[in-house]
Amino acid sequence: PKFSASSLDSVYISKSLSFEQISKVLNLPKSDLVLLNPIYNKQRIHVEEGQKMLLVLPFGQAVNFNREEKEIYKYKEAVH
Repeated sequence: PKFSASSLDSVYISKSLSFEQISKVLNLPKSDLVLLNPIYNKQRIHVEEGQKMLLVLPFGQAVNFNREEKEIYKYKEAVH
């Protein structure tokens, strides 16, 4: 397997995000996000107001996510 339990990290997110936003800002392959977060089958994490959702990341990326969180939320996806 590409990832083992000891090579994972996680964060809680409080606003809806797409894997595209996370991938682009953290320079992380979208395929890794898909593999680690199969529950989000549309490559989008929908968060209801007042809720938090768990996002699994490769080890060490939680620190990067927390540091870049504002940029991730601000990132606008390209129009297709």
